[in-house]
Amino acid sequence: MLFGLGQPVVEKTHSDDITVIRFTGGAQLTGASSELNELGRLMQGNSETKVLIDLSRVSRIDSAGLGLLMNCYTHAVRNAGVLKLLHPNKQVQQVLSITRIDSVVASFDDEDKALESFR
Repeated sequence: MLFGLGQPVVEKTHSDDITVIRFTGGAQLTGASSELNELGRLMQGNSETKVLIDLSRVSRIDSAGLGLLMNCYTHAVRNAGVLKLLHPNKQVQQVLSITRIDSVVASFDDEDKALESFR
């Protein structure tokens, strides 16, 4: 867990060999957000090859957030792994679609299906 102002901002759990990353409260993946910084810090030292990022609490994403997601994706692929997204809200999904990131990084609305897709 990473902490911001005494409260966890991002938490990392495991489901078998899959790393699941969740935001603990409402989050924005924007250039000035602490959530973006914490996710970047967490992913920088990440050696896991199967990563699922839960976006259910992310209300907004901008070019900095998209860049970080693509950096996470590239890092996973370089390590012979895969990155997938879970529960993007309508606005975040629209941004992923407009930028065509959704054609590279799979996203799911059902956690069980997302976890099963790694197997």
